[in-house]
Amino acid sequence: MSETRKLDFAEGRLVLRSSLSPPTVRTVMVCSYAYEEDDGWHTKTILYPVMAVKSIVYRDYTKIVPPGDRPPVFPGTHRLAMEGGWRVLLRSEETRLVVLLPEENRLDDWPGGTLLHDGAGTTPVLCHWPEEEDRDRLADLIRKQESEALAADKREASQPPQK
Repeated sequence: MSETRKLDFAEGRLVLRSSLSPPTVRTVMVCSYAYEEDDGWHTKTILYPVMAVKSIVYRDYTKIVPPGDRPPVFPGTHRLAMEGGWRVLLRSEETRLVVLLPEENRLDDWPGGTLLHDGAGTTPVLCHWPEEEDRDRLADLIRKQESEALAADKREASQPPQK
């Protein structure tokens, strides 16, 4: 009877193109989260200004790694990858929003689109109004995100610790 061996795969990635552009309209990332203190649960929402839109196009590669072998280091160019037995897996694109984190005095890039991550709901919003109207115009979204973040954090807090 022959033994079936599981093959491993190494992965590599090349950046084909990237761009960084300012948003055409004032944009904010609405970030809502929940936290627990001695007096109970609280929510908070911060409006981070979006400073740029970052777009990247990648080419992903894969290579079979025989059982027991160490995964090879990706060579860094398409030609060397092909010569080294790597195969093109797919082409992918990613758009990220570069936001200003004023309290930390730095920029950070976040995935574009709406997401719920680590109990924080984030949504980018194009703002066709003066900045001083943000809280009023975004009130429904803020309430929704804070409610979702609170529910997610309470659910997570009620779960037994993972071993």
